[in-house]
Amino acid sequence: NFVAIYTSLGIAIYVLGISVLSTPETTLSVNNSRIFFQVDGEDQGSFLHTASLGTEVVYSYNTIFFSKEGLSDGLHNITMICGDGNPSIDSLCLFDRFIYT
Repeated sequence: NFVAIYTSLGIAIYVLGISVLSTPETTLSVNNSRIFFQVDGEDQGSFLHTASLGTEVVYSYNTIFFSKEGLSDGLHNITMICGDGNPSIDSLCLFDRFIYT
């Protein structure tokens, strides 16, 4: 697992990245994204995606992996966990940016 922790000041957080829409082989690690999110130490959601079978690798940019609005106005810790700890399931996490307001 890869874990990233970010601290932001605001009332909303958005996590964007790149997902793989299709790939020629379903056995590659590029076809599976399993990302879990915590806000202030509490589980808040996940982004689970498996690419479809296609003739080439096709990416989707600016994919919203996670969003949380209505946070109290203040400092928040956002944790992004790539993978679920299962070593038999690869996970591709192509993080682009956090947006907080």
